[in-house]
Amino acid sequence: MDEAGSHIPILCKAFENCEGPILEMGTGLYSTAILDMVCRHTGRRVYSLENDPIWYEQAHAKYQSDYHDVVFISDWNDADIDNAQWGLVLIDHRPANRRHRDMIRLKDNAHYILAHDSELKDHRAYRYDKAYPHFKYRYDYKDTLPNTVVLSNFSDLKELI
Repeated sequence: MDEAGSHIPILCKAFENCEGPILEMGTGLYSTAILDMVCRHTGRRVYSLENDPIWYEQAHAKYQSDYHDVVFISDWNDADIDNAQWGLVLIDHRPANRRHRDMIRLKDNAHYILAHDSELKDHRAYRYDKAYPHFKYRYDYKDTLPNTVVLSNFSDLKELI
């Protein structure tokens, strides 16, 4: 699997261990397709938010459906994500320095928050370290590169290890 899909194994495991709707912040070649497929087969809803017009157009044309909303976001501050309880949130959007803010923003609204690209070499760009103190539990998935961190205030994450 190439680097862009390194988060797929832990994403699938987290999906299997939670209930409720899925929020994907930033569409991708792997995650959007897999989330679409598993939500179609399980009857769950998935919301994919994208701020890049090209990525949005591609994802919207391919995945928009009655169970999958693909939404263009021009400003992440305006994303209507705070008033829902999410089973799973995937953080993989741009700009890089925005990710930690949205992790904190969703800390009480998601059973699991997965953030891609969590290895140390990306530390200065993503600043995930600013989000970590806001969570009770953390699991660093290091089986593939780039790494993915899983955060939760609701689960000790032992079911993912």
